[in-house]
Amino acid sequence: MPRVLIVTSMSLPHLAADSHRARLLARELPELGWDVELLVPGGAFHADSSEEPHADLLRIEAPVHRAAPEWAAFFRLA
Repeated sequence: MPRVLIVTSMSLPHLAADSHRARLLARELPELGWDVELLVPGGAFHADSSEEPHADLLRIEAPVHRAAPEWAAFFRLA
């Protein structure tokens, strides 16, 4: 089974366009025989989006890996 890692810049669930595309791909690709995983920013990058009004409708079944910030002090300086 082919595998794909989908990387998006917004934490899931979120209504932004890039996370919407990632969510749609994660929902449809397994039906075509793909093994899907997602890599999204962790809570330290964005405010928690679980309070989205339609958060329950935006959930996906694929594994979601949340990235922790590395070199956070450096990026704060930048």
